[in-house]
Amino acid sequence: MLTPARVAEAMTALIVGGIVLAVGCRLLTGSINTTGLLHDSATGELSSERVQLLVITLGAVLFAVVGLGGGGLDSSHVTLVPAPYLALLGGSQAFYLWRKFRTLQRMDLG
Repeated sequence: MLTPARVAEAMTALIVGGIVLAVGCRLLTGSINTTGLLHDSATGELSSERVQLLVITLGAVLFAVVGLGGGGLDSSHVTLVPAPYLALLGGSQAFYLWRKFRTLQRMDLG
């Protein structure tokens, strides 16, 4: 039966899917500038902090979307993320911010 909750769920999926499709197409065609996304702005070299931050963040998104251990997408519950993974995500963010702080601090002193 078509309930208001089902209609809202379908509309939400349609809107989110449309946004993902639009951004994906623009990324693939080059309309969104990603030049230097993973490079350090000060040195121009590949930034290991940015790479690990991107990998960990995409892993968290994948975990949430796929719903590992939760049986996939289900609006009746929220996928519980294990505490070690949350600690890894938080540590990754903290590492990036610490390195960014140190780089900016060096630029001010030098």
